[in-house]
Amino acid sequence: MKCYDTSLVNTSDKYKDIIIHGIKKGARVKFIATRLTILFIGLLLTTSANDAMILINVTMLPILFEFANTSIEYTNDIFGCAYNKNIKNSKDIMAAVVFLSDLPMFIYIIILLIKKLRSRK
Repeated sequence: MKCYDTSLVNTSDKYKDIIIHGIKKGARVKFIATRLTILFIGLLLTTSANDAMILINVTMLPILFEFANTSIEYTNDIFGCAYNKNIKNSKDIMAAVVFLSDLPMFIYIIILLIKKLRSRK
């Protein structure tokens, strides 16, 4: 098990430093880049402001949950890197939440795609 560098967790610096640290270390740049790419493609498919707002919300949800997952991992790692079943369970549950938060995004992208294809007829 890898212990994370928690030097920025208890700092009194600006939130910007913590967010950048989260993006670089814990929140996985590929994860965020993929979600932002999906958002961009989805915005190309939208035809109304309501669709765009819903898409932005369902796309940002997995990113926010990934930040929460990273913070839980940091917090759990403060207690040491020794194997602990409860810590493993909390990390697994939060990973499932991140995964499940992707479902509304993909469902809504499919709905937008179907709407776009039907409007072409």
